[in-house]
Amino acid sequence: MNLIGYPMTTIPKVQADLGVSYPTAANAIRKLAEAGFLREVTGGNYGRRYICDRVYDELAES
Repeated sequence: MNLIGYPMTTIPKVQADLGVSYPTAANAIRKLAEAGFLREVTGGNYGRRYICDRVYDELAES
C-alpha cells in the first residue's frame, strides 16, 4: 500500500498491493480510518475510496 505517492486508495487496491484477501484489506483500512489516518470520501457502500489527508495536504502544498 503506497500512500506516500498515491494518498487515495480503495479496498481492492490494498488487496492487490498486499496480496491479501478482501476481508483482510477491508479490516486494515477500517483500522487506519478509526485511527484517523484514512477518511472515506465517497459516502457510499460500494466503490468506496479512502484518502490520507495528511499526505494529500503535503503533496498539494508542493
